[in-house]
Amino acid sequence: QAILYQINKNNGYSGSTLHWQYWYDISGSPFTLLPVSYGQSGSYGPGCYLVSTIHSGSSKIKLYNLTDDMSGNPSLDHYNVSTPSYSPAANSWQLGTTCKLDNGDCRALSGFYLNGIIHFVFHSDIGNGWNGINYNRLTVSTQTNQSSTFGLSGSYDYSYPSVVSYATSTNDKSVMINFGRASSSIYPQVRVVNCDDAMNWSGSTLVKSGLSYVSYTGDPERWGDYTGVSRKHNSTYPSVWISGSYGTSNHRWNAWNAEIHDNTIVGTPEIDHENKMKVFPNPIVETFTIEFTLPEKSKLTINILDITGKIVKELYSGNALKGINYFSFNKARLPAGTYFLILKANSDLIKNEKIIITD
Repeated sequence: QAILYQINKNNGYSGSTLHWQYWYDISGSPFTLLPVSYGQSGSYGPGCYLVSTIHSGSSKIKLYNLTDDMSGNPSLDHYNVSTPSYSPAANSWQLGTTCKLDNGDCRALSGFYLNGIIHFVFHSDIGNGWNGINYNRLTVSTQTNQSSTFGLSGSYDYSYPSVVSYATSTNDKSVMINFGRASSSIYPQVRVVNCDDAMNWSGSTLVKSGLSYVSYTGDPERWGDYTGVSRKHNSTYPSVWISGSYGTSNHRWNAWNAEIHDNTIVGTPEIDHENKMKVFPNPIVETFTIEFTLPEKSKLTINILDITGKIVKELYSGNALKGINYFSFNKARLPAGTYFLILKANSDLIKNEKIIITD
């Protein structure tokens, strides 16, 4: 059964003794519980909302209201909310192997609360055993749920989504969703998709393509362990950080982190000592040199982006050799400031380096 712990975190932050209480034999017998924090800067309460989906499928969502903080007299109220039927999908195929990826079940994976609505996601069957994103907006006051699915039955599995507010106003219900994608025609990859205020879906955007299939822990292979999304709260425009899992060339998982905003992906690649890059001198006064290593001959692009993610200078587009490469450039009359130097090989982001240009 699920057990819920309620803890006074301030005591922990100050190094004092933790005071807590826990809830068990919870009404509705939830398999798992998903607490939802506030979707933008700030908080809500006292108390907290939680949601639970039926892992084996259902036409109900369980809504829980922890009504007060520990300093008050909290109760844990339970409500059943109707929703379109959902059920688990089959495991996913991968390119180049018979080892499948484990799609697990339909438990709620990620969510937040904003302006009276709980936004949450899980994955479920969208047709003929294919997995897709199941995105939900549960209005607390009316205990009603609006849901929409996103995927491509018959072509790809869309799995292990996580969701975050992608808006500057609490009235805007737009979200960004991070997820994994795989099929018999591609290696496991990381993608994002936007769902706007009116619940219209964008096309999905590739963040990191897979390099090979994964067959490390067995068949079916675990999937979705290293995924998540977080809002960048100090940004003046909608911006989020995501982490996702992709297949590496040695048939294992690796994590890929990226910042997503305004149709631009500013990524931070995985630590790879074989792809070290040096920029010198940095800060840059007039000219500078880039030194990096590639595992194979590649189509290379080198761009300079400003702090908003906009390309301000295209430095190079052409071929690069396997092994150590050197490129030298001048600062191209760019004004003094902070920029990002982006290297892509065969359209995949391989390096993202902060540079400083001085007068």
